[in-house]
Amino acid sequence: MTFPFKSKDDPKSLPKQISAYLSQYVQNRLDDFDQIKSSKFDLLFIRDYCHKVIGSARSYNLFQLEEITIELQELARREDKEQIKTLLEDYGQYLNELAKKHLA
Repeated sequence: MTFPFKSKDDPKSLPKQISAYLSQYVQNRLDDFDQIKSSKFDLLFIRDYCHKVIGSARSYNLFQLEEITIELQELARREDKEQIKTLLEDYGQYLNELAKKHLA
């Protein structure tokens, strides 16, 4: 992975009430990622998705998810499909690593 993360995720410090939903949240992000890949780079879809994730990732202490999604949203705003393709590779790797840690 080449994305230059500046922070670390910290879901272990979540309150029990929130951590109970973490695995479903991660699964939802994987499902969304599949939709992004099949959207053929629909920039509006990507921007809307990113807006949703940016608003929720911090709630789960997934600071890296927030970082990479902010970058993805900015690329969609600039309509930079080539950079989106590149970043989506890192994004997919990140989500798969997240899933290994938090999905049963």
